[in-house]
Amino acid sequence: KAGLPPDLRVAIEGAYTLLGDGARVAVRSSATMEDSGGFSFAGMNESFTNVSGAPAIAQAVLRCWQSVWSARSMAYRASQRIDAEPAIAVVVQRMVDADCSGVMFTADPASGRRDRLVIEAAFGLGQSVVGGEVEPDTHFVARDASVLSLSATRVGDKRRKLVRDADGREVV
Repeated sequence: KAGLPPDLRVAIEGAYTLLGDGARVAVRSSATMEDSGGFSFAGMNESFTNVSGAPAIAQAVLRCWQSVWSARSMAYRASQRIDAEPAIAVVVQRMVDADCSGVMFTADPASGRRDRLVIEAAFGLGQSVVGGEVEPDTHFVARDASVLSLSATRVGDKRRKLVRDADGREVV
């Protein structure tokens, strides 16, 4: 209920004006414990795509921070016996139209192995991947010193994709 400090709201609005009138951005949460060795918080905290206008962006930043106290996020932390107060960053970045997108892990989130990268990708905007709305393609990339090579791919069931429309998002 505290809201945003006035100086932070002014800083957000000032940075947004540098992007130009009508710019659309993604306002994304990133918690410090997300996808660590023993936990997977992906999609637990709020993220927003195609946000436009300084007041809407400030509100989205606040909602991202508030989401660490959502019933869903708190229930997950309780089920994992996590007592530490969560730390969360919020990233604001310009939206791009994407034919496909996804998430890359620099260590295998399932096994913790650091000798391979894991890339999960789907058609359209990445929100459908991080939000668990589709089963993404999964690519395993072996990492040996500075050499990368594709070691395996599992094709997911991607029956829909998220695209940007005039109002912000559309599922097709």
